[in-house]
Amino acid sequence: MNTAEILQVLPQLSNSDRLTIAQAALSLMRENWQSLTPEQKEQQLAMSAELAILDDMPGIEADQYSLKLEALRRDLAIATEQIENGEYKEYDDHSLPNLLEDIKARGRKKLAQDQTP
Repeated sequence: MNTAEILQVLPQLSNSDRLTIAQAALSLMRENWQSLTPEQKEQQLAMSAELAILDDMPGIEADQYSLKLEALRRDLAIATEQIENGEYKEYDDHSLPNLLEDIKARGRKKLAQDQTP
């Protein structure tokens, strides 16, 4: 069955069946992720982000959507380049709680500053 045939049949399925299909597709995508090239990963991330934006912003104007999408694509390109250049930090079960506490503390500090006249 090709993509067009699958898309044609989807409206005829129950929500439960569609969810099962979506879960199976997501599982296959996760399994396939490691074998992708950096360019393929960037492309798939951009497509996923685009879908997330569309889902999260019903009724958004086309020009606003285009601007947000372009900004997101730039951010993804920068992030991909940083990862390829080794400009990242890995976290484990021991260091992650410290990171989260640091993020919370910075957020609280910024919130307090924003509330101070």
